Amino acid sequence: MFPVTVCIYDINFARVFINWDHCVATGLDNTNVNIGDHNSIKSRAKEKNEDIIIAGCPCHILHNVTGKAGTDFSEITGFDIEDHCVDVFYWLDKSSKRKSILKEYYEFCDSKYKEIIKFISTSWLSLELCVNHELKKYEGLKSYFLSEHFPDAQFK
Repeated sequence: MFPVTVCIYDINFARVFINWDHCVATGLDNTNVNIGDHNSIKSRAKEKNEDIIIAGCPCHILHNVTGKAGTDFSEITGFDIEDHCVDVFYWLDKSSKRKSILKEYYEFCDSKYKEIIKFISTSWLSLELCVNHELKKYEGLKSYFLSEHFPDAQFK
């Protein structure tokens, strides 16, 4: 009987043939098609090599954990950081008047004006970019939102 080989694609998309006996572990996206117990890549790989380690994608796991932590944080504190980032972006996005006023506050706080980054919930790590950007520009944003009078309760 011939040894079973698996064909995978490396980073350069060139075909690489690896004997299943030499395959130690693989990481897959966290879907049932990939890591489910029945009729999945995991179950088929285990048929070829029962010692193979199948790990879920660490990026997906980290994303799911931080999403759950953010949800719990917002339930406890009543402050949803995702909603905050979305609200600030859309408040300033289409209004050149608001942007020009914000620029004045930045100048007053000795800070250079930069556009607010848009948070996209399906794009991993964009929340960190948005929050870090706002924290770097915190003094100008804080002065703007404390000094201007807004009818919306979301900016109080």
